[in-house]
Amino acid sequence: MKRNMDIIVELTPYELANDFCNMDADEQALVFAYIKQISDTWTHSLSWQINAITLSNQFSDDANKFMRLLGDYA
Repeated sequence: MKRNMDIIVELTPYELANDFCNMDADEQALVFAYIKQISDTWTHSLSWQINAITLSNQFSDDANKFMRLLGDYA
C-alpha cells in the first residue's frame, strides 16, 4: 500500500532568518528578487508593506540597523 500525504510546514521568523543567513550571496540575492516578484501580485505596494514593518512593535533597533545597512548598500 502506498499513501501520499500533504503536510504544511510553517517556519518561524527565526527559522526563516537562520535559513537566509545560511545561504550564499547568490541565493540571498535571489530571495530579494523573488520578494519583489511576489509583491508585484499584491493589491498593495511593497513600499506600503515596508512601512507597515517599520510601524510594527516587533521592529527592533537591530531590525532598523539591518534595514538601514541594506539601504546604504543598495
